[in-house]
Formats: sequence, C-alpha cells, structure tokens
Amino acid sequence: MFSRKTTDCLYIDNYTDYCICMHAFVQINYLLSLGIPTHRVENMVSICKGILGREVSDLENVLHWVKKQNLSDERAVEFIQANPTILTYSPSPDGSYLMKGKARVSLSFGERNDQKVVGLVQWREGAAFKGPPVAPTPPCPRT
Repeated sequence: MFSRKTTDCLYIDNYTDYCICMHAFVQINYLLSLGIPTHRVENMVSICKGILGREVSDLENVLHWVKKQNLSDERAVEFIQANPTILTYSPSPDGSYLMKGKARVSLSFGERNDQKVVGLVQWREGAAFKGPPVAPTPPCPRT
C-alpha cells in the first residue's frame, strides 16, 4: 500500500510530492486495495483531485451503486478508472442515480460490435430540453 516513503510517492500533476494530510492516504490505499495499479490511481487523482477529499465510505457507496447496475466487480472497477469524477457523487435517496448538487449521473447500457458497453449519462436537475435556455437578465444600462 501507499506510504510516506519517497519511493512510494504518487506522480500527480507533473511533480512528485507527499500527500499533505493522512486523510488522502486512506483514499489512495482504498483505490489501490481494489486492485487498481498505482499509475492508474495517479491518473484518476490528477483528473479529479476531489477524490482525495471524500470519505472512504462515500467512495464505497459509489462503487456499490455502480455494482448494483449489473456490473461485475471487475467491470465496476474498470468503469470508475475510466470515469473517476463519478467518485465525487453520492447515490440518490432512491438509489436510481448518483447526484452532486443539481448534477445527476446514471449509466446507460448498449451493444457495440456484439459486446455490451456502458455509458455515462449526465444531466442537471430541472434542465429543459424542449426550448432554448433562458438568457440571464441583462445588466442595467448606465445613465
């Protein structure tokens, strides 16, 4: 697992450095415990640093939600490697999607070349798709 030794440091954003707080070690070790290689964890964290600010229980809840969408353990881990930002979301109260503020995420399944594929569907709560977006109020003219 990840430790504070210089030989075990992760490469994030073009520099090698220690994680500032022990809190981040817990998230990194959790991702490594899923069988994700160190270089993939580095990539995931460089794409979405918010992962390091989450509690491990939150990360586990998201992974559990992904698995409940009929993905095997291996496919679920592959999916979060490819889409690390979903680890910053939380399951909705009814468990039908992930949410972060008004942002929503769900999975879409299909077939391509006789293989099942999984897609990430993102939307904003209250979004209107039948009309143009509402323009903001223009600034007051100067007098």
